Amino acid sequence: IGKWSDHLNGRLTTRLDQGWEPTQNYIIVESTFGFPIEGRLYVDGMLVSYTTKTDTKFSGITTTTPRILATREGSLVILDERSVKPNG
Repeated sequence: IGKWSDHLNGRLTTRLDQGWEPTQNYIIVESTFGFPIEGRLYVDGMLVSYTTKTDTKFSGITTTTPRILATREGSLVILDERSVKPNG
């Protein structure tokens, strides 16, 4: 059975496949299927940007909101749809 992305109230979601420390510039998730190549995500409620992705990893992570605590495996990751560029 493969990994998957889902929709929550019409928003594309996935979950962390391992915990994430604020000093890491990547996030490992269950799946990036359907997510744009670059964009913004809410990770456990915190807005972060990413510059590239693989099947299960968002890389180039930056944020302007410092987080004191790490985020645990299974935390919800939601696409910030305002970061999606229109085709064209």
